Amino acid sequence: MLVRAADEDGRTMTERELRDQLITLLVAGHDTTATGLSWALERLTRHPVTLAKAVQAADASAAGDPAGDEYLDAVAKETLRIRPVVYDVGRVLTEAVEVAGYRLPAGVMVVPAIGLVHASAQLYPDPERFDPDRMVGATLSPTTWLPFGGGNRRCLGATFAMVEMRVVLREILRRVELSTTTTSGERPKLKHVIMVPHRGARIRVRATRDVSATSQATAQGAGCPAARGGGPSRAVGSQ
Repeated sequence: MLVRAADEDGRTMTERELRDQLITLLVAGHDTTATGLSWALERLTRHPVTLAKAVQAADASAAGDPAGDEYLDAVAKETLRIRPVVYDVGRVLTEAVEVAGYRLPAGVMVVPAIGLVHASAQLYPDPERFDPDRMVGATLSPTTWLPFGGGNRRCLGATFAMVEMRVVLREILRRVELSTTTTSGERPKLKHVIMVPHRGARIRVRATRDVSATSQATAQGAGCPAARGGGPSRAVGSQ
């Protein structure tokens, strides 16, 4: 696919560009997705009600209920909104451009701040609140939710990364019981070009779960009350 890829002028990639793209796919894709998952678990363990709904969604997803997938996707989307793995992106202007009344010459690097967009109270009421429900059924604009960048240079692996986050969250949440905590949330810390939890997203696992039992119960009609806004919450112990 990369060998055949061409820009608007029909130019294909050089060997160096191909190498750089492969390194990006293999290395950057791994670190960013792993960090996004770390943030998701860090956020969930500090929000017991949301964690309980996510566990229900994981069981429902494993049983083939699309509502379960929808809620896990919402958890991933809200995580990447409130804790964007890449806070900003830089682009060097190839020609002069005017932005908000400012004339910027060619050769200047412009750095859109993804984190500032995601923290806008106009776009996301109470932006500091971790609330996956805001993402359920939401139509997200590519200019207001952009953890993977935007425009022609948007991350090629965005769709794959979202699927990967949903699947990994599902398997973790249905196989282990996480302990919630009242300790303060971890701060983002810059590591190379990504924002990681400053203490490594430390979580506690209380016990393993009987996957076969939960799958059977869900298949018999438990469904996913989490994504539909109803149903009991799963009790999760406190740290």
